[in-house]
Amino acid sequence: MKTIHITDHAKERYVERIMNAEKVDIPRMVDQYNDKIYDDITKMVKFGDLVYTGCLLYTSDAADE
Repeated sequence: MKTIHITDHAKERYVERIMNAEKVDIPRMVDQYNDKIYDDITKMVKFGDLVYTGCLLYTSDAADE
């Protein structure tokens, strides 16, 4: 599998939701577990199923199609 870029936002949401961190602990936990977070998210992408294939940018024109 190719190397993927994982945004800081994705890492923060992972720590918040999967690791059940409180808001004040998120930055510390992202730094502390950065490698584990990367590995886990990469596995989720690799073994996950693509669910949404529609338009990612909402415009009134896109809604009419």
